[in-house]
Amino acid sequence: MAEPTPLYISMVIPGMATRLLGDVLSAAPRCRVVDDEILGRTDRKVAAWGLVADSELRLIHGKFPFGTHRHLRRAVRYAVVLGDPAKKVLQAFENVSKKEDHPLHSVAKECEFDPGRFFATEAAASLRNRQTRAIAGTMGKAIGADDPALLELARSNLVEHFDWAANESDLPAKVAKLGLLIGVELSVTGKPGVTAMDAPPGIERAIAFDMELCQHVRDVFN
Repeated sequence: MAEPTPLYISMVIPGMATRLLGDVLSAAPRCRVVDDEILGRTDRKVAAWGLVADSELRLIHGKFPFGTHRHLRRAVRYAVVLGDPAKKVLQAFENVSKKEDHPLHSVAKECEFDPGRFFATEAAASLRNRQTRAIAGTMGKAIGADDPALLELARSNLVEHFDWAANESDLPAKVAKLGLLIGVELSVTGKPGVTAMDAPPGIERAIAFDMELCQHVRDVFN
């Protein structure tokens, strides 16, 4: 008996993802981009459950967490784009610093808005290595933010559950392969305009696992 056709979940990691892939997929047949407004009104598992009933649908793209496959009665494989770790973590810090109503704004203020001091605090643990934590999934919640076991779990999940992964800067060269997996022609016109950013002193701890994960993706999903 032939293997069932999987549904691909293209994970969007909050605060980390590029809009470029979503723009490409929104115009592609048999793909559904599920926006934040819809997901904000319902449980993500419920939203995914409703979509899998469409047997013609090959891919859903949105802020579906890793682990969604455990709640669906359909074979599921994952895809993901990783952002530049230094750039993304500094964008997160800028967001915290500018928004006085952000739960961590007072922590940033106490650190005199120094990103190195801020990310060294226990309060900022949830913002360290966010891409690694997202791919580690719910099982990773019991693992400390700086425990190497978190990175190992994320690597294991990539190997076991993901058929496609790319760094944002490599997306134009990699998106056609995603199209082959779902039977749809995909391409990116132009360049994503992404260059790697050097990490300022003091934030190495906040991106160490994400940097290794990005290199892992380059090595494995070539």
